[in-house]
Amino acid sequence: MLNSDLLKARLSQYGVVWMLAFVLPLIIGLAAPTFFHASLIAVADMMLPVIFLVLGLILAAAIIHALLSRATGVVKAAIVLATLVLALPLLWAPVLAAVLDAYVQHVSIEYSSAYAGFRIAIAKLLYPISEFAFGGAVDTVWKGFQALSTIVGFFVGLHQLWVILRNAFSGPRQRDGDITALSLD
Repeated sequence: MLNSDLLKARLSQYGVVWMLAFVLPLIIGLAAPTFFHASLIAVADMMLPVIFLVLGLILAAAIIHALLSRATGVVKAAIVLATLVLALPLLWAPVLAAVLDAYVQHVSIEYSSAYAGFRIAIAKLLYPISEFAFGGAVDTVWKGFQALSTIVGFFVGLHQLWVILRNAFSGPRQRDGDITALSLD
């Protein structure tokens, strides 16, 4: 039997991490040229590898935590599978922030070696999939990946915002015999 509460908790945590992985680089990328007189490309080249490393460690920790938990094998497998499937949309979050920063600042993000490295790594991953499913339409698969990752992130973030607002304005509520206020599910 699948423990939906545990999966909901993990997806909620994923939503928080996705939002942070998007919003923090977005703010840094917009603020750095103004406050630190650094080019967006230089900021992206410093920021993206660090964020990728942190996100990789978070993903590894989530998988290890799931495997070491007392959950059933089915729940462990579902959490690990969800973590792996949602890894690419999570890694896309800071890249999307850098792309939006570049758009706002009228800069070409393609000059960033971190952005280019990300695109190359994802293309190497998506190429076999595109060969198998679409006969080599890597550009179509890349655009589909971008769209899917952006949509997933948007809805995860929207859900997280809804939970926070609902809990903030609903007042105390009953949960498992306890009255708690502002629980983040």
